[in-house]
Order: sequence, then structure tokens, then C-alpha cells
Amino acid sequence: MFAPENRSNNWVAPRHALKYCVSLLFLYISCLVGMMSNTVEGKPLTDTATSHEISPKKKEGQKLTLNLKLHGSPEDARLDVTLKNEGDTIVVVDRKLVFLFRIECFTPKGERIDLEHVRTLKAPARNAKEWEKRLLLLKPGDTVVRKIQLQKGFTVYWAMISTHHQIACGESLERIPRTKPVHGIRVSYGRFTGYPEGLAFKHYTGLSSNRLTRLSVPIKASIAFPSVKSRSPDRDPAH
Repeated sequence: MFAPENRSNNWVAPRHALKYCVSLLFLYISCLVGMMSNTVEGKPLTDTATSHEISPKKKEGQKLTLNLKLHGSPEDARLDVTLKNEGDTIVVVDRKLVFLFRIECFTPKGERIDLEHVRTLKAPARNAKEWEKRLLLLKPGDTVVRKIQLQKGFTVYWAMISTHHQIACGESLERIPRTKPVHGIRVSYGRFTGYPEGLAFKHYTGLSSNRLTRLSVPIKASIAFPSVKSRSPDRDPAH
């Protein structure tokens, strides 16, 4: 005779599988909601700055904030970016706010638009002592300001590594697109945008990337921008 079937044991695995599927579904929905909260679709970008602790170990007292101020005309807009040390320890920053700095443009639907390339800037000498002068010890309560001419051009640091592990890096003059409507601008600070940039920093300046105070999570601030198609004169001030 066959032993009677134990249905309670046979349903243990399916019950666990069902709970596992429900957990995965809940995690997926949570991630989806999180991504939607970071988009700008259908809403103007705000000028509210966010702040994060600098150290990956989350040491208390280390905090930077960003503040954006847009002024000028829609055809000749200028953006003032203020980085402030809100903590109680000294941090090391690039006094020109080029390294660890990023500007992004967005359409009314929240889609990112590539910056428009103006020209590549001449590479300075790889002199660590001279580059050391670019570094600024930002004391608690101190600020550093970068004034950016959005249509006329601003300096951007870039880097890439080829498949043969050759490093290419430098600074270029970029501007916001003139042929596409820009709805908002987002500025972030605190991290190199990718592994090549951090590796190339020493190749470019002679300084270790550890000379700059980097953030485990970059701080970001966004601001709405008049949606116009600008045709500013092709002037190349490096800001």
C-alpha cells in the first residue's frame, strides 16, 4: 500500500515561492517609485539644493551644499553656482569648480540633452606644484562661487580610456544646446563621473585624485530654465 499523501508538506515549497515572488514584486515597485521621484517630467526643476555627508564612513560634521542662481536674459543666461562648507571640518576643492563638477540639461519631458561642444582647450603643463595652487582649503562656513555663461561656454573636464588602456583626458569648452529647448539644468558635485576620470586626474595634473575631498554620493541642485532656442555669438570665454 502507498502511504497517504501529505498535502501540508507538498504545499510548503509553493508557499515559500509565493512569498518570494511577492517580495520581489514589492522591491521592484519600490525601485520604480524611487526612479520616478528623481525625474523631472511634467514639472519645472526646483532650485532646492541637497546635501550629503562626504565620507563613505558618514563622519559627522562633513557636509557640502549647492546653491544655484540663474540671471541674465534667456539668450545670454548666466548661472552662479555656490558651494558651501556647512560642516565643521576643512574640505579640499578645486577653486574653479571644474573637477568633480558636472552640468546636465533636460527637456520638458525630463530627457537629458547632451551639451554642445565648442572647442578643446589647450592642455596645461603637467606640473603638480602648479596644479596644487588650484586646490582650495574650504573652511567651515566658507563658500566658493563659479560663474557660468551657459550659452557662451564653460569649461568641462573629461577623460576616457581606450581598449588598449591608453588614457585620453583634458578640458573643453561646452555650452547648453542652442537648437533644442532646455527646460531645466542640474548641477552635481563631489565625484568623478566615471572610473577613467579619477584615473586620468593624476595623468593630467600630476596630483593624486585623493587630493580632492570626494563624496560617496554627489550633491545635486536643479533649477528651471526658460525654454528658448538661443543663438548667441560664438565667443569662447573659458568659465
